[in-house]
Amino acid sequence: MATSSGPGPSSRLLLIGQGDKLADALRDSFGRSHEVIQVADFEEASRAIAQGGADVVLLSTGVDNPEAVRALGELLTALAAKRT
Repeated sequence: MATSSGPGPSSRLLLIGQGDKLADALRDSFGRSHEVIQVADFEEASRAIAQGGADVVLLSTGVDNPEAVRALGELLTALAAKRT
């Protein structure tokens, strides 16, 4: 799991998949104000969300498993409900 080293991130961006160029661009653009986390799959995403949440979740174009996307959606919905 790769993270940005920006000081004092206020939000967390989670990129799921093999979008290395996108992850680098996000770090270049938002690394000072946002923590950018890149994970390879939905299992890592679930762990990352459980550990620190995520304000924005992005899927790289290589993610094409509808069941995994549905499961992630359910997880995020449950976490959002828990926050309120």
